[in-house]
Amino acid sequence: MNIQNILKNHKWSDQIIHEEENERDEEDRKYRERQNKLRQEERDKKQKEYQNKIDAFIQKNGPYWHYAEADTYVELNKYSAVPCIDRANQVRACFMFGVGDELQIMHTLVGVHKEPYTVGEYHDTFCDKKNHNGKEIWVYRGR
Repeated sequence: MNIQNILKNHKWSDQIIHEEENERDEEDRKYRERQNKLRQEERDKKQKEYQNKIDAFIQKNGPYWHYAEADTYVELNKYSAVPCIDRANQVRACFMFGVGDELQIMHTLVGVHKEPYTVGEYHDTFCDKKNHNGKEIWVYRGR
């Protein structure tokens, strides 16, 4: 065996290190892909579960959730949050995972020094009057 054949077939330490780094990088890439796929599957599962809760609520109660303080009905599939009658906060309807299947109504808690809307002002500003099942109701239309 001559020296050129030995040198040709020999792996130098920097070549070995480079190959090992490439292998680690590939393993890391595959691991991140698996983790991203698992996270996406979990998000999809939660989104489907959430949509199932919305569908069940609509089937049982109709398409609206009621913001009682402003006597306003809000389309559940269209709006999840509306302005609060106090002019500063928001009222949000959502289903909490692990809390049950009931719709939860939550308020943000920003301090306010403004005069709140009257129910009439709120209706004039944000709502339209609609007939729902033979009853006149105020339905949130957006800003």
